[in-house]
Amino acid sequence: MRDAKIVTNLYEWMLDENVERLLTVNGFSLNGSAYDKFARLCICVERDPSHPFSRYLQSTLEACFSVSLPMSAKTCGQIWRLTAERMLLEPCDEGRQAEKPHFEILPPRDSEAIQNSFFDINGLQIQAESWQEWKTAAEAELLSAIKADQRPSVSFPSDFVFEKPNLYRVERHLSGNAENHSLWCAQMLYFAVSFCYRRGLRCRVNWTGNCGQLVELLQYVSKLTPISDLLLQCGEASDATLQAVCRLVSTSRTKRNEGTPPVLLIL
Repeated sequence: MRDAKIVTNLYEWMLDENVERLLTVNGFSLNGSAYDKFARLCICVERDPSHPFSRYLQSTLEACFSVSLPMSAKTCGQIWRLTAERMLLEPCDEGRQAEKPHFEILPPRDSEAIQNSFFDINGLQIQAESWQEWKTAAEAELLSAIKADQRPSVSFPSDFVFEKPNLYRVERHLSGNAENHSLWCAQMLYFAVSFCYRRGLRCRVNWTGNCGQLVELLQYVSKLTPISDLLLQCGEASDATLQAVCRLVSTSRTKRNEGTPPVLLIL
């Protein structure tokens, strides 16, 4: 039997898939020193102290280390030192935390989204002979909308079926020779997230169908363009699906986005 690994710091002791998923939805990378990652974890707990997993971390911290300080950006250094001293005197092994429950960890909610004004990209009425002509006109309209304090938004019908758009099929749709609304919606997402990424905007996506198809679509779009941060309105979606969306968005991010949630939910 493999000997239990002796852990030397609090982050290693707390680390499990719940911790990694909490960091992911809050926009933190999993790179860096153990202390850096623990400091990020404290920020996550501070953002939502009432979440069941936040309460679990706090309760285990107090039960196992007699530390009652709330996890926060301000207290993380003190908590780190107190637990390090305890671990030095009483080494811990990872088996002490082996039986952990699984928590549902979703992206944060945007409580102000309902108050904002959105510009529906699907509703653009532009006559064009080519995709480039349509794109140029659409970007001009979007820039005017942004000046009017409207956010870009793209919507999908409940019967959406993912199809890979290509220039030939997109322009056939534009000409009316082979209309395909599912394909056009996919092209609209590609256009919207590319436009928003280049301008540092969060793109709203209204999704009413199978969220698994959203992951498939974003996987395809991510090969064509970096994906902007998202404001997502969707029906029922598992935390595993939403985690996948967060990871796809995060692959396009730079260090300056650290700590900004890649996805905000409208529920």
